[in-house]
Amino acid sequence: MENLRHLLPFVARYRTRLLLGMLCALGTTAMTAAVPQILRLVVNDLNTRGVVASQLLRYGGLLVLLALFDSGFRFGLRLFVAGAAYLVEFDIRSALFRRLLTLDQGFYGRMYTGDLMARVTNDLSAVRQFLGPGVNSTTTATLILIAAGTLMFLTNVTLALLVLLLLPVVTLLFAVIGGRMRRIFRHVQDQFGNLSTRAQENFSGIRTIKAYAQEEDEIRAFRKANERYRGLNVRYVLLSGLLWPTIMLVLGLIGAVVLLVGGRFVADGTITLGDLVLFNGYLALLSWPMIALGWTVNLYQQAAASMGRIAEVLHRQPDIATPAGGVQLEVQGAKVAVEASSTEQNGRFV
Repeated sequence: MENLRHLLPFVARYRTRLLLGMLCALGTTAMTAAVPQILRLVVNDLNTRGVVASQLLRYGGLLVLLALFDSGFRFGLRLFVAGAAYLVEFDIRSALFRRLLTLDQGFYGRMYTGDLMARVTNDLSAVRQFLGPGVNSTTTATLILIAAGTLMFLTNVTLALLVLLLLPVVTLLFAVIGGRMRRIFRHVQDQFGNLSTRAQENFSGIRTIKAYAQEEDEIRAFRKANERYRGLNVRYVLLSGLLWPTIMLVLGLIGAVVLLVGGRFVADGTITLGDLVLFNGYLALLSWPMIALGWTVNLYQQAAASMGRIAEVLHRQPDIATPAGGVQLEVQGAKVAVEASSTEQNGRFV
């Protein structure tokens, strides 16, 4: 969180857009949470009265209407939140460029060009991903979790506790593995900067390389750096590949437990068949919020690492700078006079 506080001045400029996005998130949450309720009514009607065509058409029309409103709210959510994220990215990139132009030559002597380019491109993209899809997913996931959890408790407390106690395991998996992924991602970004620097230096110094016949040496050095970059990316992908199958396994186990316990409740008459369908509907809805919260943790880890690298440049002061109260020199009515005097010595003017 320490690194992301540097984002606050940039985000505060677009708080109106973000507020509108939050309102759209409330709308889409209401539409999404209403769908399992309608499915419960449909199943209960079919179980008690049989197939009634007019009633099914009414429920079908209501589902279509909810889908239309939900699409509109989702469009607004992405428009406002993602739009604000791109505007923040634009402002940070502009501020970075201004800061880089004010820094002294000593800074550029210590820093690599490729690393600076990585901060302006890859690191900034990671921050924008967190502000756009990350904030979007976190907001909708939190609201759906609150709405669905409340409605499940109103239906059956035992099943609701079972679902809400087991689902956080998914988020815990993301949080544990996400910490390791964040550290590797920081190394990936650093190595990308080193790789870009080596390529840039070779291109700019190609005449020197050819003059001293160093092509093969530079190729071997670049291959070594490239291999390290590939290895770090493979480690990152392996962690991600381990994460998703584990999450799907946990979700499958939770679904099986809900069917087992809920089926017993239906057989005992504690809940209706429609209530069991409702719980399974909310379980399907809550699967994505649990994954989204963990995914957002991953985005947060990347954005925190990247924003820390960006802030190192944004808040760096040049070693040599023009003082704010510098003396202004004014020259008025100046004249330039050239005087020439010479004496002749031995036929020469000196």
